[in-house]
Amino acid sequence: YREKLHLEFQESVENRDISLDFLKVFSAFFIIVIHTVGGGYKAHYGSENWWITHFINTVPRFAVPVYMMISGALMLGKEIPLEKAVKKATKAAVLLIVWNFIYLILSHILRGNKADILQEILAIPVKRQFSAHLWYIYFLVWLYLFVPILGYIYRVLSVKQRWYFIFITVLLPGILDLYNSFIFFDKNQELIKSFRTSFHPSYAGIIMLGRLLYDNAAKIKHEKIYALLSLLFGFSGAFFLTAVFCKMRWATSDLFISENRFFIVFFASGIFLLTVSLRDKFNKMPMKLKKLFAFLSKRSVGIYLFHEIAIWTIPKIPYLNNFISYPYDMLLRCCVYFIITLYCVTVMSEIKILRKIVM
Repeated sequence: YREKLHLEFQESVENRDISLDFLKVFSAFFIIVIHTVGGGYKAHYGSENWWITHFINTVPRFAVPVYMMISGALMLGKEIPLEKAVKKATKAAVLLIVWNFIYLILSHILRGNKADILQEILAIPVKRQFSAHLWYIYFLVWLYLFVPILGYIYRVLSVKQRWYFIFITVLLPGILDLYNSFIFFDKNQELIKSFRTSFHPSYAGIIMLGRLLYDNAAKIKHEKIYALLSLLFGFSGAFFLTAVFCKMRWATSDLFISENRFFIVFFASGIFLLTVSLRDKFNKMPMKLKKLFAFLSKRSVGIYLFHEIAIWTIPKIPYLNNFISYPYDMLLRCCVYFIITLYCVTVMSEIKILRKIVM
């Protein structure tokens, strides 16, 4: 079985876009950073550590929209039969049930969850309960169901119409959301709520943006400059606007750093465009490096799903604070979580029955 996997892997590397593999791995690590640093960002508001923690908490926020853009780059450029889409959605639904059940059990064992297990199981199809990061699996189910339609829409639209679609699904709602947040000052009035269990139109726009940037990266003059400007504009806007909003409320807020927010989409677009503009250089890498990125990329979903187990079971790393100060110990913690997660996911991927839930 392992020899068969090795041969399949050898053949697939030659046909892969390594720049997208790199983005998957890069984003997977920074998602772990989000879930590790986020608590410190909220707990240390008003302290001397808050600004650096706020910076570290803002940096990785490109990761989730980049994942969405990768999905668009890989799936919208070709026709996907409905049967294949339903098959992929069914597989994602199985992942949704299995991983929710895993975290359900862990929440009762490790976190003292006393809720009725039967009620929690019945709520799995419509409610995120055990770990906030599992929302992405709900998103994947809807993504696969929508891909044949989104792909068709993308192919029949002109470039101008594609930009218009992105404007009305992502940018315009994002601008209105910024206006709403500052004028009405009420988090309950969010126009583009994040972390949904349904498919929000803004997600469709981000997915289409990924394919549009992927198709046109080589055609845009000075694309690297545009990418850097988008990156800096998005990051600085999210960073400073969050700081201003927190000062106004004297409390932390995630309003401007969620995956479909105005500035974060620009930030992610810059990262995505910069990387795919270098795809030729990535594809000319030594074969060993290409194999490494492809190997890690194939396990990126498993890394995303598993990493919270490492965070839950190892909330504090002994002796870490004895030789490195906060918040840098949190970054080291991220590296430890990533290595542990990668090891566990790799072992699981070698076991045939477990392979399907991590790859």
